[in-house]
Amino acid sequence: MNKVLIVNHNVQNCGVQQYGKRVSDICKKSTNYIFRYVEINSYDELLFSINQSNPSAIIYNYVPSTLPWLNSSILNDIRNLGIVTGK
Repeated sequence: MNKVLIVNHNVQNCGVQQYGKRVSDICKKSTNYIFRYVEINSYDELLFSINQSNPSAIIYNYVPSTLPWLNSSILNDIRNLGIVTGK
């Protein structure tokens, strides 16, 4: 079964963070994929999470102000998708 990593930032009580958590809760109901939700604050934490879960794909709850260290050059070998939830 394919594993998908859902990446969110770790600031509690933030609308962006809460949205990412809700998306994760919905995705985890899938019977076709295994979803792993992580809240991270740095590129190093992202690499650690990728190494831990070995995902086939990554979904980012992406807002430049919450994941400022994320850029398109980071993950060329893993399918990824950004959910842009703000400006």
